[in-house]
Amino acid sequence: MVEVRSDPAANWRRWRGPLWVAQDECAVYLGGDSLPGEFFQAVIQDNAEVRVTAVVEADVRLTSEQEGDPDLVRRVVEVANRGRWRQVHDVSIFKNAAGVSAPRELDETDLLEALAVQHVEANSFATEANLTLGWVDISFRPGDAIYRIDGQGMDLLSHSGGAVAVHTVRHDFAATNTTQLQVRG
Repeated sequence: MVEVRSDPAANWRRWRGPLWVAQDECAVYLGGDSLPGEFFQAVIQDNAEVRVTAVVEADVRLTSEQEGDPDLVRRVVEVANRGRWRQVHDVSIFKNAAGVSAPRELDETDLLEALAVQHVEANSFATEANLTLGWVDISFRPGDAIYRIDGQGMDLLSHSGGAVAVHTVRHDFAATNTTQLQVRG
């Protein structure tokens, strides 16, 4: 709805003339010769006002970022019509107006977070393994990169393009005389 007035103290009048709505920006264009003469005079005196009540579909997206490998490429996952957000602006004449039902506002940020976590878990690119060495090897430290295990024909390449690294090291000196490595990447 488009309304105009030529005096800040005057009542708003609905625009009944031709109207074009811009497709690529928040803008309306008034057309025809339906504007009264006093409106043009108000434009010159900087008193003319136009009020637009509309629904704006924005290209701004709700976002959710999850922890992961910082070297991975950022991914945008489209979850069509999920994770919606709708708000009636505080200065709208329809916000808490008498005789008007409560605004149908919506914030599905929690749903979006759950979808993001679900996507991360379903599409994890991480490599994780528990390796047991048949001897005690005190040379391993958390953060050490492991590219391959010789003699076993195992290449440990991370899907992220980085190296698989030692996450934890445990030595068993008593029972088995082994070293256990948890590797991730």
